[in-house]
Amino acid sequence: MYGCINDWLNNCKHAAEPCRNGGYTTKDCKCACPLGTTGANCENFIMSYNDALVKQISPDSTNITTPDAEVISPGYYTLGSTQDKNYTQVLRAPKCQRAVATFEDFRLKKRSSEGEFRCDANSLEIHADVSVSAGEI
Repeated sequence: MYGCINDWLNNCKHAAEPCRNGGYTTKDCKCACPLGTTGANCENFIMSYNDALVKQISPDSTNITTPDAEVISPGYYTLGSTQDKNYTQVLRAPKCQRAVATFEDFRLKKRSSEGEFRCDANSLEIHADVSVSAGEI
């Protein structure tokens, strides 16, 4: 819009943008890499920007793709119900297969008898056909 990046490319003596995967050259001639990429030129693609953003904001969130994986909520048994944690666990099945979740133990804090009778400490939401990379959580 303002041509800053073109000016920086010229000042850095770059004929073309050396940064990859959505990165861009900064005024100090280094690449500013988007989340989910690493390397001097952002050449290593680790995960999508949206998945990396979810991981940064909610580090306990995971994508589960391994068959027969055991999933345990972060802090389960040790933190009790006093620790508030927000996270997403996405079960992703291979193409033409489906994800199945079996709960062997499941605990939620009792609904409060105070105020509006809210269940504000624990909750579980199950969605079908979600896509973290498309921002549909």
